[in-house]
Amino acid sequence: MSLPVQIAGAIATFLAGGWQVEQSDWRRYATDHFEMWTQAEPGLARQAVRHLEGVWSRLLSGQYPGMRAPAGRLKVIAFSSEREFARFRADSGSPAYFVGGPNGGFVVLGRLTKDSSALLTHELAHALLRSSGQALPWWIAEGMAEVAAHPPSTRTTPADAGFLQSRCATPPASHHLRACYVQARRQIAWLLATPAGRAGLFLKMGAPPAAASGPAGTWNGQIGEQPAGWTVHAQLAALAAHLDRVQQALDEYNAGPAEPSVLRLIGLRAIAQGRLEQGSRLLNRAYRLGDRDPEMLRQLASAEQSAPSGLFFRYMEDLLAVDPADDSARLILASHYLFRGDRDAARRHLAAMRAVPAGCLDYFRRAALAAGLPAMNLPSHSDD
Repeated sequence: MSLPVQIAGAIATFLAGGWQVEQSDWRRYATDHFEMWTQAEPGLARQAVRHLEGVWSRLLSGQYPGMRAPAGRLKVIAFSSEREFARFRADSGSPAYFVGGPNGGFVVLGRLTKDSSALLTHELAHALLRSSGQALPWWIAEGMAEVAAHPPSTRTTPADAGFLQSRCATPPASHHLRACYVQARRQIAWLLATPAGRAGLFLKMGAPPAAASGPAGTWNGQIGEQPAGWTVHAQLAALAAHLDRVQQALDEYNAGPAEPSVLRLIGLRAIAQGRLEQGSRLLNRAYRLGDRDPEMLRQLASAEQSAPSGLFFRYMEDLLAVDPADDSARLILASHYLFRGDRDAARRHLAAMRAVPAGCLDYFRRAALAAGLPAMNLPSHSDD
């Protein structure tokens, strides 16, 4: 056998029996409210997503203040060993965590076992609290998550409120951590046990009363299951981006199929870290792959605002195609068209505005006059 044939055979063996086998171990489980990627045994994975759906209904029943459903399915990544989890740890001691914001994120579990229910519940509570968009004191968020995961069987007494405020409002020092968890769970359980306490907690968290909460949504009982294959790299890349590990995210992304929304996430993270050139390149790639996310388009337009390429106008036009009600963007774009001498394009955008952004009424009138528009009586946001 010739050397080229041997090399080709080795590559084929590697692709067929090595790396691809490792990828095929990952499976995706989807329900109405969750997508889970895991290498755990299928029966264990199905048990986990059934548990999550049950907790979803309980936590969004209106009995827990501040809980909100994120947009779309919540993503869960459950590793099956410490070796696999090590690269994606958020800190050295946590067996699970939630990372993300009001628009979603990841519940991450270091190792899925039959005893993982409380960990999953705790992190799901964090995800639903984060979806409210509020910045809560540490002790409230952790106390809510602990009570959700370990509901008390008997009524408790109040905790040391002064200690909670002074030591546990922000992530506590290591020597106070255990005491903060105990006191936070005790205080939240005590507040939730009485109508007056519940009302005070709802008020403190800026949440509507339970009676005003919307329905949590029901699960149809179906679990979609399929091999994840190479697509798991997109999820691991998005997770690394949420952890602000841009290079790790790119390494994962480049190992899998093109996914513009993940590339956009990595690019936005790079920009947030001050890597403007790298971030803009990544966003441009996502744009060429068809992504038209408004936040991405604003970043691209901002980067191109003083560049001679003319891409600023393309990005802004795309932004307004996605979000026609963005009157601030319309006024900015009209201003640039006027500066370029394109009165027709400026007039088109000024005429399409519904309301003048706050503080811009005088400028709008001058721009409309320069574009050749008749006097317009648009409401101003500053007049609200």
